[in-house]
Amino acid sequence: MGEMAPGAGSLSALSAEPGFTMEQVLQSLRVSAEATAIYLLMSAEPDIDPAELSARSGLAGPDLDAAIAQLADLGLVEPAATGQAGSVGRAAFHLADPELAFAAWLRKREAELGRQRQELADAKAAIAVAATAYQTSAGYSAYSARLLLSQQEAVDRAHQLMANAVDKCLIALPNPLRTLGQAGALLTELAAAGARVAIICGDVARSASGRASLDDLEQGGVQIRTLPLVTVPLLVGDHPPTALLWPGVTDTSEPAVLARGAGPRSCLRQGGRRDLRESLGSGHAA
Repeated sequence: MGEMAPGAGSLSALSAEPGFTMEQVLQSLRVSAEATAIYLLMSAEPDIDPAELSARSGLAGPDLDAAIAQLADLGLVEPAATGQAGSVGRAAFHLADPELAFAAWLRKREAELGRQRQELADAKAAIAVAATAYQTSAGYSAYSARLLLSQQEAVDRAHQLMANAVDKCLIALPNPLRTLGQAGALLTELAAAGARVAIICGDVARSASGRASLDDLEQGGVQIRTLPLVTVPLLVGDHPPTALLWPGVTDTSEPAVLARGAGPRSCLRQGGRRDLRESLGSGHAA
């Protein structure tokens, strides 16, 4: 096997991309397992000897020719001039430039993702309509507030509020990780998706046992500030604009209040214009 064609050396970088391997790309093109093995061997070792290629793939004669023929039909390999590449069976070949060979596949994937995004947007719109109808039938107006009489219901609503957030999620709790349990992963996923996630917590949350978790959240893109005392415990999400006012979060002495409408929307706008710290009081970085 001789030198690779220009551009084919970038294939190893494509194979190393996190979340999607070159083997998965080839599978999506319905490349056989045998042809996939040949392709990956050629991309990993451009100078592999034809005999070594045959030995390591376990293919020889007609089977090897069939695998190469499939790659050629898909435009993934192309004939090579004598001396530019080795020969296996009856044809000399080398890998085609991956940027050109996979252009059609990339366009197809982009189109699929575009359709999925549109389907997601349509689903969100349908859910919003259903939620409005539900609230109306249940006696809740678009601008409403109601009591949550149990601590568990408040916790469930808090998780729902965070899960439904799209662009913003603002949290002010004395010790959010203790209160919300395994919410850390949800918040970092939200931040990684481009949403603004801001947390105000009390100094108690910066104890030795909780500091590492706060650091993990901050490294994941969550904005964190601390106050000596969080006087207005709440969570605010944007889909739909909803606030959970939680005065009894630490001692369950008072019911939580779930509010929708102008108040949460105003809080989100305020949080979008400046740091949440300025909305609820002066604090310092965690």
